[in-house]
Amino acid sequence: MRRHLPVLVAISVLLACAWRTHQQLQVWQSDLTLWAHAATIAPAKPRVALNYGVSLLARDEAQALQQLVRAYQLTQLAHVPQWDAAVTQRAVAVNLLATGVIR
Repeated sequence: MRRHLPVLVAISVLLACAWRTHQQLQVWQSDLTLWAHAATIAPAKPRVALNYGVSLLARDEAQALQQLVRAYQLTQLAHVPQWDAAVTQRAVAVNLLATGVIR
């Protein structure tokens, strides 16, 4: 039994990795499903809200504007580094300009 223990451990690790990969592939069916899932996992991250909003925008979804505004609002939180806030704010503005929401 002791001789087979490393093999059993290796098989167990491989099975766990295969199962986890299968679960992650369910989330990553498209950019929209990926960012929707990420938004539930990391709701305070402005880049996640931005990318989710852009994915929704590409599909003309009504929630796109809400997510882009949310991304901008999240950049105001203390935990967001200044460089990240600036990049996200510019990206939100560019997307809103491209859609004609702002001029």
